[in-house]
Amino acid sequence: MREVVRLGCFRVAMQPIVSLLTGNPIGYEAFVRAPPPYDRPDRLLKAAMRDGCLRELEAAITKRAVEEALCLFGVGSLKLFVNLTATTFCAGSEQCEEALKDFPADRVVIELTESAALPHDGRVQDAALKWRALGCRLAVDDVAAGYARLLAVGLLSPDYLKIDREVVGGMGDRAWRGVVKSMVTLAGEIGAHVIAEGIETREQRETLMDLGVEYGQGYLLGRPVVCPDRRSDEGARVARMG
Repeated sequence: MREVVRLGCFRVAMQPIVSLLTGNPIGYEAFVRAPPPYDRPDRLLKAAMRDGCLRELEAAITKRAVEEALCLFGVGSLKLFVNLTATTFCAGSEQCEEALKDFPADRVVIELTESAALPHDGRVQDAALKWRALGCRLAVDDVAAGYARLLAVGLLSPDYLKIDREVVGGMGDRAWRGVVKSMVTLAGEIGAHVIAEGIETREQRETLMDLGVEYGQGYLLGRPVVCPDRRSDEGARVARMG
């Protein structure tokens, strides 16, 4: 695992997050991909945690995300969504801060991953204050996934609430539409915006708009992309692990 981090043998792709009303992007979320056996993000992060290099990995991914963002859309008004685990988020990783220094902080959104287990001892709130002091905004992923994610909302008062693809895919059922509506209401109470993930059909997009969701991402709206100028570099790094 340390070899993956040292050589940078992973890819970062960027998926647009768009206004459901206009179709225009408001930002891009960075996704990491690595060769087997780390070809799923959860496997990659678990291996890094096991080998004691989680913060180093997330800092390397963040640095690559910044490079990709600068190549793809520069330093204009679009936001960069970067995923962090609770461990790195609460540690206030200096490595991650260093990785972000070349991108405007007020365009960075730190997104707490769905697997993140947040401590209850004040570290979360302290970390949130620190990230906000740098100028970053906060997002909580998979808000409807259970108590832990709602707890994260209560602890962080995030700027963005993300609804996972399972909820979006289940909106043919009235109960799931009710879940989406409740998330929109919650966002309104705390001054946050709602982003729906995994939008694959026009019907889903229209239903989400009817329910008051502002933003979305998914294959209907835009697939993850790599900056054309960097594809050969990314491929060469990953090939080293082959």
